[in-house]
Amino acid sequence: MSAVSVVLPTLNEVDNIVRLIEDIYAAVPDVHEIVVVDDDSSDGTGDAVLAYAAAHPERRVRLELRTSDHGLTKSIAHGVRAATGEVVVWMDCDLSMPASVIPSLLAGLDEGYDIVCGSRFVRGGSFKQNTEGTQDSALAVGLSRLMNYGVQFLLDHRFKDYTSGFIAVKRAIVLDLGLRGDYGEYFIDLLFRAIRAGYRVLEVPYVCLPRLHGTSKTGTSLRQYLRRGRGYVSTALRLRAAALFGGERPTRAFPAAEVAVDPASVVVRLMREADTILVAGLHHRLLFDTLNSRLGVHFLERLYAAVLADPGSCCWIAESRGRVVAFVSATRDLYRSQGRVQAAVPFRERAFALAHVVANPRDLRALVSHQLLLLYTALRFGRPYPTILTLGVSPLMWGSGAAQRLVAASAAWFASGGARAFYVDTTSHNARAAAFYAKAGFARVGSVAGNVLFRKELG
Repeated sequence: MSAVSVVLPTLNEVDNIVRLIEDIYAAVPDVHEIVVVDDDSSDGTGDAVLAYAAAHPERRVRLELRTSDHGLTKSIAHGVRAATGEVVVWMDCDLSMPASVIPSLLAGLDEGYDIVCGSRFVRGGSFKQNTEGTQDSALAVGLSRLMNYGVQFLLDHRFKDYTSGFIAVKRAIVLDLGLRGDYGEYFIDLLFRAIRAGYRVLEVPYVCLPRLHGTSKTGTSLRQYLRRGRGYVSTALRLRAAALFGGERPTRAFPAAEVAVDPASVVVRLMREADTILVAGLHHRLLFDTLNSRLGVHFLERLYAAVLADPGSCCWIAESRGRVVAFVSATRDLYRSQGRVQAAVPFRERAFALAHVVANPRDLRALVSHQLLLLYTALRFGRPYPTILTLGVSPLMWGSGAAQRLVAASAAWFASGGARAFYVDTTSHNARAAAFYAKAGFARVGSVAGNVLFRKELG
């Protein structure tokens, strides 16, 4: 694992900072360093950090004191520049973000993502609950949710928690993109620009806890939240305008490193429920530019869980030493399975995804193309329509035979159900996939709306 620096921006957090440092070391005992960047707190936060560092010389805890030009974004930027680890983590210092989540963030980087964020708005995450007796009112929680939904709608739906501020990221990426904006606006700006640049972003769930000590910097009243909300929305509008009229998008400057896989170690087996998040993550990375991927990795997780629960569908994975390196999913009747899968995704998630699609011309075109494909196959080939739904193979496994083994597993399953042939489709510009299907014995049988269809006869 790369050396990890944890950056903690503080302002009057004397009641929380030592406990947070202890929690971080409990969660990540081999952390490279903890850099506390204090904005000249008046309550003794800096002195508490210095005392802790003196009492624990074996731990690399250091204080960066800023006596002027204050601000959260500037403090984080200062900490990132001062950090010496290849990976930086930063988080709030009010104990609302559990340090126990940091290993999950780092695991996401090990899986090949460039940026991993703690999220309150993906499955398994939760916003502040049991706020009675704390500074966090139910009104404030509700307004924060609404702000996030609004920013999601304006920007990119595949990312959920634009005001998180809980992140693990390669330090070089932050230095490349830079941090812009005041307070929470910097995070909206950073994540949207990272997604547009092609960096691979993952959200992992965490349960946000209410602040027990100190004073909230976000605000505690309706007026304060509305002022923050205006800043968030104006930032989102600026970013959306830049995306629409600003010309070429930035490109990813630091491609993720891949770990070599020995083809002899690969085993093909049926997918299990515990595999769905791993398959969704691999799908998200390999097929990042497809519509379902743009709706987010946790949307994909729901889809795969629904496919797995469908008696008319089946999924297989290729696995190497516990790591998923390829997958395939298939159905004996596309139209019946599609209805079951859609019904398994919560209505709120489907409604929000639809709103996102309608608001994004590119995704709307992809949805229309998919619907035309369904209509074409129904009219030409009828029902049942046995087909491969998804097929993804890590680039490191190209040419290893993993894809052929997965297609063979699906072919045997189709044959066991009495099918005489099965289908698969790909986009017209995916020449690699078309060449693979032709080599695997599929015949091209049609095309519609930018999609090409192939059929393979059985027996």
